[in-house]
Amino acid sequence: MTTREKIIVVAACIAVVGGGAIYLQPLLAPASRQTGPAVAEAENAFVEHARQQVESASLTDAERYVLDSAQSGWTGRPPSVRKAVPVASALPPPVIVYRYTGFVNMDAGYFAIINGREYRRGDVLQGGAGVVDRIEADHVVLLLENGSKREMVPFYKPAMKGEQK
Repeated sequence: MTTREKIIVVAACIAVVGGGAIYLQPLLAPASRQTGPAVAEAENAFVEHARQQVESASLTDAERYVLDSAQSGWTGRPPSVRKAVPVASALPPPVIVYRYTGFVNMDAGYFAIINGREYRRGDVLQGGAGVVDRIEADHVVLLLENGSKREMVPFYKPAMKGEQK
């Protein structure tokens, strides 16, 4: 190993050990919170002072109710979680644009590439929006809305660089 490689390995080891020490330090360090009688006495004095300030304030009945219920334990049922209620949308369903970009004639039949996916005659379109009814080289016929609507999608050939549209 060259001197340069040795320096890189030593630096990487130092970084790993240092990072591990920083990561594990909170677990290895003793708790810094003091729990002696002086601390407990100071906390109790603070709570008593705050309680006297609240009692001397002129509270409304609603504020007094909130304070009383906060001081008592929750013996009743816990707060409930509201479930989302589906709301019927007034917007019409989105219009799906179909792009027929490929045609393959194989022994098993014709394949059409619609919106980047391969389909045969009778296949259901992605999302269940319709069914492929007919495949021709220059167009496909789709049955939409449970067969109540026919849509003819022409073959789409993007313009190549240098071609005119």
